[in-house]
Amino acid sequence: MAVLTAFLVASGSGTQAQDKAAKADKVAANDLIAGYVDKPTAFPVTTPLAKSAKGKKIAFIDCATPICALFYQLLTPAAEATGITVVRIPTGYSADKVAEGFDNVLAGHFDGVFITALPVPLFARALEKLNAAKIPAITSGVTDISPPKVGMAGAGGSSSIRAAKLLAAYIVARGDPSDVVFYETPELTFTTLMLKPFKDTLAQLCPQCSFRAATIPVASFGTSSPSVIVNDLQSHPTTKTAVFPVGEQAGGLPSAMKTAGIDVATISYVPDPPALKQIQDGQMSAGLGLDLPVLVWTELDTLARLMTGQPAEPAAVNDDVVVQFLTAKNLKGDVTYGWSGYPDYAERFKAVWANAK
Repeated sequence: MAVLTAFLVASGSGTQAQDKAAKADKVAANDLIAGYVDKPTAFPVTTPLAKSAKGKKIAFIDCATPICALFYQLLTPAAEATGITVVRIPTGYSADKVAEGFDNVLAGHFDGVFITALPVPLFARALEKLNAAKIPAITSGVTDISPPKVGMAGAGGSSSIRAAKLLAAYIVARGDPSDVVFYETPELTFTTLMLKPFKDTLAQLCPQCSFRAATIPVASFGTSSPSVIVNDLQSHPTTKTAVFPVGEQAGGLPSAMKTAGIDVATISYVPDPPALKQIQDGQMSAGLGLDLPVLVWTELDTLARLMTGQPAEPAAVNDDVVVQFLTAKNLKGDVTYGWSGYPDYAERFKAVWANAK
């Protein structure tokens, strides 16, 4: 519980850090996070599906990170419920592999495509061909693209910017903003997009607070990322709070920090199952949970509508993802498959799809 204590009461911070934090605009910060603390934001899909997508075939472009693997696990039961066939095409971030994957898609007579967390330049030409062929595509974790090129850019630019501002406000309202590091991963473009709005919001709410950015390569996830972070924190011993725009960055970090004798508060966006367990155990201070089950099922709902000539739900098009701040106090139950603000999400979607003809 040491990390959680450090986050909530700035344990061990020096007088200078306490003075900086004391001058922060906590009232404005609390106002910004008020709608995201006690309950999840609104459920995004309520309009009944009129025409069934049963028999359609979609390609799932797998970015080969643990989150993308989780997306596929969550997608499978949603596809079964709608009668849609999913073909998994792993690509990772190699330009050659991505090109090969999309060549397979273009040659495979697919009705729709689900693209996960790839930089747009890697698939821009393929997307143009999909658009020309009127094959609907949706994305998740892709920030520099929007309708009409894709029918839905879930967890895209607008929600990422909003999350960055909320994370900064939460630290000011409930943590120690005096000396903050933000870790970006260039291969995941949404983490880079979040950097400036986070920095700007922190500066607005706490002008006297210190801020810096550091980098964690995507190839280090699950392997060397804890040592990368520990080395960085050892080089900057005044750091009070570490921010991770995706929970995967912090995999294995608590034990590495404990071994190194580092006591720094940590908070993440989109905490994956290991990060969620760290929050439950008090090893990570807090997280801005993104409801991945609802997101993935919304993505499939959007494809089902687009493949059958129906409009996507406005919340899907607007990237109104379900989010909520999570702490050890409010994060309960099994988090093996992620967090959901709507544990009955499958029943909600099935009710919306029930009368499709």
